[in-house]
Amino acid sequence: MYLNNVGIRKTAMFMGCSRTTVANWIKKAKEKLDKKLKKFEPNYSKETDIIELDEIYTYVQKNKKEQ
Repeated sequence: MYLNNVGIRKTAMFMGCSRTTVANWIKKAKEKLDKKLKKFEPNYSKETDIIELDEIYTYVQKNKKEQ
């Protein structure tokens, strides 16, 4: 429910438990996910560069004035 944007209060109401319990479930799930993802982290060396690119470009057409 949390991943589908259902709030903590609504989830607690649906599950019949307290908001604190739902918040604790979310924290525990995050910790488990962090442990699983840790083994997939890339190994960076000093030679590695990170480059970010922006895919936006604009086309501007020049108006021709007839004289």
